[in-house]
Amino acid sequence: CRLIFKHLFFKFQGKNYFNDFEICVISGILIFTFGHMFKRLVPAGRDFVDQKLGEKLSKIFMRLILFIGFLLVTIGYHQKEYDIYFYFAPAWLTAITHALMLVSVALLSVGHRIFGHASRLQKHINHPMLTAAVVWCIAHLLINGTLMAFILFGSIGVWATIQIYLLQIWEI
Repeated sequence: CRLIFKHLFFKFQGKNYFNDFEICVISGILIFTFGHMFKRLVPAGRDFVDQKLGEKLSKIFMRLILFIGFLLVTIGYHQKEYDIYFYFAPAWLTAITHALMLVSVALLSVGHRIFGHASRLQKHINHPMLTAAVVWCIAHLLINGTLMAFILFGSIGVWATIQIYLLQIWEI
């Protein structure tokens, strides 16, 4: 992780501006988002991988890529020795964050059938799991004012928003 991304992408005029844990998190986020958006951005590439490896093996390959991205994010986030604080959240914001997390969990259940019946909200919310991810990211950004939180949760929120947009274009 360090050798590839630090020397290729994160050097500017010979100076290193990122630490190892930041490089792991950023590279993990890039791998994770590429794995999720690969089918939408490069449909011919996904078909090519399906033809070369077979459908079952290509799904295993994509799951492995997503797991590697998730693993890099987890390792990098837990390796941090320090963090840069942009703000400290007031105590009353915790209640709003908890309410948003409940909304996020409720949105996750909108797409599923409960006791054989679909939710009425499914007509109004096109992509409930991605919308839940956006609400989840907003909740975490409200309470965590650190640089790593902005990098991690902000990028996941941007990814979910772009994914919703790509899915809406794909459906038209």
